[in-house]
Amino acid sequence: LRGAFLAEFDNEVGVKVSTQAPGDAVGASLVMALSGMLVPRAELMGHVLSTAVGSETVLTVAAMLQGPQYARNGMIFSVGLVLGFDCDADEVAGGGGTRS
Repeated sequence: LRGAFLAEFDNEVGVKVSTQAPGDAVGASLVMALSGMLVPRAELMGHVLSTAVGSETVLTVAAMLQGPQYARNGMIFSVGLVLGFDCDADEVAGGGGTRS
């Protein structure tokens, strides 16, 4: 495990990493490469998604909270793990991961 992060969709700036550990787990270039996984189509919300980016494997799960207290009546966020490239993402995800 190289890191963990929480990303969210901000209505003004788009996808942003809200928190991460360690502090350099997810750089701006990785966020750009993962933007489609961090805010996926509605049918992919709640599913474990995985992809290889450079020397890393990234697993994410996105969700949306709905309610009038959120801008546009919803808050989209994603939780992710950054793994070493030699890790088998399907094994970590319990065999249900989607490889892209």
